[in-house]
Formats: sequence, C-alpha cells, structure tokens
Amino acid sequence: MKRIVPLIFLMLGLLGGSAPEASRINATQPNVRFAAFDVLIDSGKTPLAAYQVKIVAASGDVTLVGIEGSDQPAFATAPYYDKHAILNKQIIIAGYSLAGSLPTGKTRVATLMVQIGSSTKPDWRISLQVAGGADGKQIPATASIVEHSGEIRP
Repeated sequence: MKRIVPLIFLMLGLLGGSAPEASRINATQPNVRFAAFDVLIDSGKTPLAAYQVKIVAASGDVTLVGIEGSDQPAFATAPYYDKHAILNKQIIIAGYSLAGSLPTGKTRVATLMVQIGSSTKPDWRISLQVAGGADGKQIPATASIVEHSGEIRP
C-alpha cells in the first residue's frame, strides 16, 4: 500500500484535472452525432489499483465532450486527465483506487463521450502507459477502447 502512493502522486503530477470541458460542441453541423466509447483494462487475475492510458484519435473529426467513471466501485469517479492533450485529439487519463475490493480481468475504467463531426467512425489508438497493483508495483495488463452499447451508468 505504501508503494502505490508515489505512483499516485507521479500520475497526478502528470495530469491536470478530473473532468473535461467541452471545447467546441457544435451539433448543428451536418452528420454530427454523439457516441460513447468504453476504455477497458484487462489485468488478468491481478487486482487493478492504478492505471494510465493515452488515447489518440488517429483519424476522424472527434471532439471529447465528457468523461464518465466506471460501474466498478473502485473506479466510479471520473478519471484524471491531461487538459492540454485534449486540444490535440488525444487524451491521457489515469485513475487509482485504495479500495479494499479491486477489480480483476477486463474492467471498464472510463467512458469517453465524443462528438463525431462526420459519418466516419473514429480510428482510435490506445496505449497503456502503466498499470499498478495494490502493492504499488507495475502489473502486466492490456488496454482497449470499444464503442459503448446500451445505457451509460457511471
């Protein structure tokens, strides 16, 4: 538990906030739609206590308009994020939990709400920068992003 604290402060130092601001919402454009994309981390059998991922919209007219937390109690709060990265069609998000019960396996850690400015589907690139266990040590994990289906419940 003591080892996770430096990891948490490192992540918080790199990030600047906890909820995004809509920078340019314009729903009057033709073919504009709004969609939600789930950010998933698979930590296998190891409990996930902390993570940081970088998500880039490699193509498509995409504007981030909101971030929701997870349906998992450990990550229910919206993740921290880098405010400056949003302006460049990318976002770095991070979260941590000191909860006694941490999720294992594939876990939705966040949902990104986006405005899509054309009929094309966004081409996302996601990279897991770090995942940590309850002991503060780095753990093996993978990250993915998929379009959300169904009702969003943070």
